[in-house]
Amino acid sequence: MAKKSKNYENHLFLDAFRKKNALLQQDVADFLGTSRGYISMVEKGDSKLSASKIEMLLNGAQEHNWDTSDLVPAYNRLLFAIFSDQDGSHLHAYTEQELDTILSNLLTSSTISKIKYGEIGINDAIADAIVKHYPHINRQWLIDGSGEMFIDAHDEPSELDKLREEVRLLRVSLEEYRKENRKLLEALPSLVAAEIARGVSNK
Repeated sequence: MAKKSKNYENHLFLDAFRKKNALLQQDVADFLGTSRGYISMVEKGDSKLSASKIEMLLNGAQEHNWDTSDLVPAYNRLLFAIFSDQDGSHLHAYTEQELDTILSNLLTSSTISKIKYGEIGINDAIADAIVKHYPHINRQWLIDGSGEMFIDAHDEPSELDKLREEVRLLRVSLEEYRKENRKLLEALPSLVAAEIARGVSNK
């Protein structure tokens, strides 16, 4: 019986990335300093890209203007988001053991394994567990790859900014209430006079 493929997650990334950018397997092999056979094995799911190879692709994507939008599967999104500089310019190299150790502080080993081998994606609960420790990571990008990887601190209001905005809105509402109250007080004498006159005329 043939050995079952391990179905390494990043074969999806490499295959989609290569085709999106009209690259041959040999082109990728030459860039990564490896063989076409190795690239073929990765794309079949029989091998996987190391963190250093992923780093080379990420850096190369910027240098050669390669398109990586919406092509990074769940496990690689985790790697990119957690282990990249906050501007997304550099993916720090870690050994497989170091990666597993860091991820195990965030997720269970079973969840990590299922994400790594493409059995599950990143759902709401998993994304919440990640952004709890890394609030600069875009939660929606973790889930489906849409939007930017990181949240711009200038675009995401802080809790203090949110409180200030609430206070501002309350002040606006209070001022509007005061204006309405003043109008009612100013109109009250004429309303009372009109009621008195109506009562007199009815007698």
